[in-house]
Amino acid sequence: MQLVSAMVKSYLVPGSIGFLLVGLTVGVALVLLGKRKAVWGRRGLAALAVGYWLLSLPLVSAALQGALSHGFSSLASEDELAGVEAIVVLGGGSQTVRSHGSEIDLLSETAALRVLEGARLYEMLDGAQVFASGGTSVTAGAVTPEGVVLRQALIQAGVPAECITTESTSDNTRQQALALAPLLAAQHVERFMLVTSPSHMRRALLAFRAVGLDAVASIAQARSETLPKPPSPLLPSLRSLAESADAFREWIGLAYYALRGWL
Repeated sequence: MQLVSAMVKSYLVPGSIGFLLVGLTVGVALVLLGKRKAVWGRRGLAALAVGYWLLSLPLVSAALQGALSHGFSSLASEDELAGVEAIVVLGGGSQTVRSHGSEIDLLSETAALRVLEGARLYEMLDGAQVFASGGTSVTAGAVTPEGVVLRQALIQAGVPAECITTESTSDNTRQQALALAPLLAAQHVERFMLVTSPSHMRRALLAFRAVGLDAVASIAQARSETLPKPPSPLLPSLRSLAESADAFREWIGLAYYALRGWL
């Protein structure tokens, strides 16, 4: 099942490099197989070019991301935190960089933004327990469990080490919900703040609630404030293409989780 999931993520997500390579290969093959099939090949290649052009537009990527995050926000007032006893920060990608026997662990921009949101909520909750969740991913080059890397970043962001509990065995959102359930119960946490990215929140929240956890959503920012804004919503960019691919990946994830009965 993990192999199938990896294949889908690598080659069947519109907007990704893998999907583009598959589409180009199929299109060129049809063009070379004869006149009748060549017509469909040319049409497919044209559709692929138009599709990727559209997906690379900030206007389109924002619409795709917005559809996933509709109804969610970053909590801004203490009144919204009533009854919340802890904060759960979900991993969003990390990498272990190794050279000549030495190594350092790096968080992705997505994961770093989740850490900053978790630290912000910690200040508002005045000493609540923070749970950092994420396992290893050999395919992504993450040898150190992401929960450990999140913990280090949370400490750097101002959260005391004694207030952080690490979950480092999960491989996906469903496993995070299952792994965190006993950890939350052990500390008598019934209601908690769930922190993840805007596009991921819908699937994460439904997955956590499906295992009986009372989560309240607070989304991290989608991108760092240090990055320049797109000069125009109608000018293509690689960043927007990646965000469109991320949105399609989430829609596929939602469909898969629904089919498995995990939502």
